[in-house]
Amino acid sequence: MIDSSRPQTNSEMAIGYNIYADKLLMPEQRMEHEAAIDLAYIKEHSQEWPTYLEDKIENNDVTLVGEAHTPLAIEKRAVAAVLGVARERGLTDVGLEIDESHQPYIDSFMRTGKFVDTDDPGEYDQADKMLELQLAFTADQSVQNYNAMQEFEAAHKHNFLFSSGGAMLQGQFDMLRSCREQGLAVHCLDRKIPPPSDDVEDIEEYRAREEARRDEEMYAKGKNIVKNGDRKLLVVVGAAHVATGAREHTNAGDLFAADQTVRSARLFMERDTEHDPHMTGFAKQHSIDGENLALNSALYSGLKGAGINNVGFDLTPDILTPDGPNLAAPPPFDGYIAL
Repeated sequence: MIDSSRPQTNSEMAIGYNIYADKLLMPEQRMEHEAAIDLAYIKEHSQEWPTYLEDKIENNDVTLVGEAHTPLAIEKRAVAAVLGVARERGLTDVGLEIDESHQPYIDSFMRTGKFVDTDDPGEYDQADKMLELQLAFTADQSVQNYNAMQEFEAAHKHNFLFSSGGAMLQGQFDMLRSCREQGLAVHCLDRKIPPPSDDVEDIEEYRAREEARRDEEMYAKGKNIVKNGDRKLLVVVGAAHVATGAREHTNAGDLFAADQTVRSARLFMERDTEHDPHMTGFAKQHSIDGENLALNSALYSGLKGAGINNVGFDLTPDILTPDGPNLAAPPPFDGYIAL
C-alpha cells in the first residue's frame, strides 16, 4: 500500500500531473497508484471529452487546457476538431502559446487566409508533409532523410509557413485554420525571453524572473480579453503554465485560479505518449536498467488498462479509493481529459 503518512507531491499522486515532473513513477509505484483509482466512480461521473470541454467553456470565462508540446500537436488537433460546437456554446477567443511577434501574421491569416500577401495558401496543407519528413529524420538521422527534409524546405521556403519565421506555426496550423473557419479571434499569449544584458550577474536568477513574467503576461493578456464579461476564452498552452506547483513561480493557471473576478477552469489533456518519437526520445533519458519509464500519468495508464478513453471528468478526491494515497497536496488541475 502507498505510504500515506507523508505528503504526496503532484508527481506522485494517481492523477493527471504534468508529465515533465521532476521525477517519473517507478513501475511498482505506478501499479500501486493505478490500483488506487476508483474506476467505477470515473465511469459513472465522466463524460465524452468534447462534451466535458464544451461544458467547461460555457460555464467559465477562461478555460485553460494544459498539454505536452511536441510537433505532432495531437492535443491541439483534437481541440481544433471541436471548435465549431464550442463556438455554439459561447466560445469567442482562443489563446495559444505563440510568441507575440507572430500576432500580425496570424491577424493577416484570419482576415485574408494568408500569413503574408505573397503566400500561396494552397501550399499550407503541406504542413503535415513537412512534419512527416521531420519525424522520419528524428527516427533515422540518415543522409537520405536529411536531404529529403532539406529539399522540401528549399522548395517551399518562399511560403511564410515554411520559412524560419513561420516554422513554429506549422504544428498550430490545424488550430489556426479551424479558428478562422469558426470566426474565433486568436491571441498570441507568449513572448520570447530576451537575452540578458551584459550587466546581468546571475543568469539563473534572470531566467527565473523572465519565466515568471511570461506567466504573468499570459494571465494579464487573458484577463484583458474577458474583462468586459462578453467573451469566453479557451487557452491551450503547455501544462507547466496551467498546473499548480509545476513552476517555482506562480504560473498563469494559479493566477487565474486566485482571481475571484474571473471564472476559470484548469484542465489537463493527456494522450498516449508511446507512439510519439519526440516523447520516446525524452523517455530514453529516464531509464532504469535499460527500461524506459513511462511518461504518462498513472491516471492515464490506469484508465487505458481498463479500456477507458476519450473521457473528461473533474479531479476530486472521489476518483481515488479510500485506501489510496491521500490528497494532502491539492490536485494540480481542476479537471482531466484522456484522449
